[in-house]
Amino acid sequence: IIAKNTGGCLSQPIIVSILPQPSTPAAPTVVITQPTCTVPTGAITINGVPGETYSFDGGPFTNQLVYNGLIAASTHTLKTKNASGCISPTTSITLNIQPLTPAPPTLTPIQPTCTVSTGTVQIANVLGQTYSFDGSPFTSTLNYPGLLGGSTHTVTAKNGSGCISAASTITLDISPPTPNAPSIFTAQPDCTEAFGEITI
Repeated sequence: IIAKNTGGCLSQPIIVSILPQPSTPAAPTVVITQPTCTVPTGAITINGVPGETYSFDGGPFTNQLVYNGLIAASTHTLKTKNASGCISPTTSITLNIQPLTPAPPTLTPIQPTCTVSTGTVQIANVLGQTYSFDGSPFTSTLNYPGLLGGSTHTVTAKNGSGCISAASTITLDISPPTPNAPSIFTAQPDCTEAFGEITI
């Protein structure tokens, strides 16, 4: 830039450089910890970039990268600001709802009898669930025969979200004892008595 006055004299030139446009940072990337069967809240961890600060849900820009204890199904926004003061597009995150824990399974016993010394445990099926019997792997098996009388068993249910129920416990009856054959005394008919008699 050169100035000229009314006498036609020219000033020394002044050189001015226009800097490049400052870059806008990319929207922040995050790692999401979703609510689980046992933990009802989630967390968001920002993948930090040197020289950047972050605004969470419209708050001030800070260096904080981890936000814990976020309510299930809640939505959150994040923005990045770089050293030039440029602000990124918004990242929006919605946490999942907390997976439901299934109810303890319903068990029905078939008790041992006088002639069958073992019993059976039957599990009431719920669509989408599998079952662990006495700590075994989860399967779709619902009927467990041949169980000793007086034995105790536990069953847990797992749903499609991987959530495991509290255990249901059942104890089978002891097989009823078979009585001994009765002792009897027999009085037979004789010459003077036409009838006999049986005493138990």
